[in-house]
Amino acid sequence: MNHIIKIMTIIMAIGLPFVLTAQDNTFNGTTNSDWDTPTNWSTGKVPPISIVQKITIASNCIVPASNSTNYSFAEGSTFQINSGVTFTNNGTGTWAMGGTFDKEGSYISNLVINGTIEPGTNVPAWTCGDPLVYDGQSYATVQIGTQCWMAENLNIGTMINSNTSSDNQTDNNVIEKYCYDNDTANCATYGGFYQWNEIMQYVTAESTQGVCPTGWHLPSDTELKTMEMQLGMSQAVADASGPRGTNEGSKMAGNAALWANGNLENDSEFGTSGLAVLSVGYRHTDGSFSGVSNNANLWSSTELGVEAWYRNLHYNYTDVDRNDLNEDYGFSVRCVRD
Repeated sequence: MNHIIKIMTIIMAIGLPFVLTAQDNTFNGTTNSDWDTPTNWSTGKVPPISIVQKITIASNCIVPASNSTNYSFAEGSTFQINSGVTFTNNGTGTWAMGGTFDKEGSYISNLVINGTIEPGTNVPAWTCGDPLVYDGQSYATVQIGTQCWMAENLNIGTMINSNTSSDNQTDNNVIEKYCYDNDTANCATYGGFYQWNEIMQYVTAESTQGVCPTGWHLPSDTELKTMEMQLGMSQAVADASGPRGTNEGSKMAGNAALWANGNLENDSEFGTSGLAVLSVGYRHTDGSFSGVSNNANLWSSTELGVEAWYRNLHYNYTDVDRNDLNEDYGFSVRCVRD
């Protein structure tokens, strides 16, 4: 039986994602006292107060730290829990750390737990359709065929202003985003805009994690085709470029109030996929913004020469435009689960 963890106090400082080390260690005990027994650990060694390896809780009962003990999960470690759990901080509210814990939750550095950790109420493992919490924000998710998608545009990073063609996002270890008309309120409504290299975090391998949370990745052009075929396209139609399909665009779209009145939202199957693509517009390569209420653009993680494949929905057309474009455009991002 899986359990949640109740944490009396959590202090978290933002840092880089952990890298697993050769000191990975699995706990196989089932009671509170088992934590201090070396034979309950795969390495035969109880982890010290400053934990510098991956700790996997393989038991049915989550282990508590003793009262007044601080366990510091140092850079280079991961705390892995084989269940869907919520971390409760009764001083500041509820944190869903990283969102999904049915496989592996990778923490950021300097997570310090003060007080007791105790078994709590049984909860089911995270499943698609549950909210995904990432960087303090909650995203709806939706199952489409065998794929699990974010049903909201990603909105992570620090806003930078865009006024000219030189206002580009850069490889500076800070995730950067544009907000329509340089207004942070628009990011809250529509999500952020990202240049292709920024979402990829300056690698070129398709389906990379990029700016997505752990356990999720940027969809390849092929994965977008898979979703489109689930909504009605044939393989031949999905493989074509330019506008294609029938009403798959209407199915992908959502929130009619944000779309200009046109054929897209007037189709009888508008919004039926649950993907809820919004008419957010985009950021031009010259630094300006346009297209809000008229169109939506989603990046793929697949390059074509010096450009990248993307998808476009338009308020007056029910189909989906598949095309490639300059990577300096600022488009929306959806992540798909690994």
